[in-house]
Amino acid sequence: MKKVIYIVIGLIGLAIFSRFVTNKQTDAKAPAENKAVELSPKEQFETKYGSATRGYKPVYEYLKQNLDDPSSLEVANAWNLGMNKDGSFNVKLSFRAKNSFGALKLQTINCTVDKDGSLSNIAMNE
Repeated sequence: MKKVIYIVIGLIGLAIFSRFVTNKQTDAKAPAENKAVELSPKEQFETKYGSATRGYKPVYEYLKQNLDDPSSLEVANAWNLGMNKDGSFNVKLSFRAKNSFGALKLQTINCTVDKDGSLSNIAMNE
């Protein structure tokens, strides 16, 4: 019975302590929340065209239009390789899709995505 009482008292004490610590942290961050957050060009690109985990939307749409079996498209990885001087971004995407024989193959596409979402310098590798 004493163990149960000690456990209950310990949980109550932990709850009070965590509430105290959480309030201290939110009070310290309050002035910083008032400042406007400015996104980097890379963050603006990813906000506009999607994240690397899902694949960038212009590249994904290009693949959907040009694959033998678009319904088999699975994005494995996507990388934003950096911004060019003209504001476009180099992107690499690895994906799995069925080829004309029905075999699921791992492939990559490298391309440049312009500010308006159009693709250029497209290179696909198997």
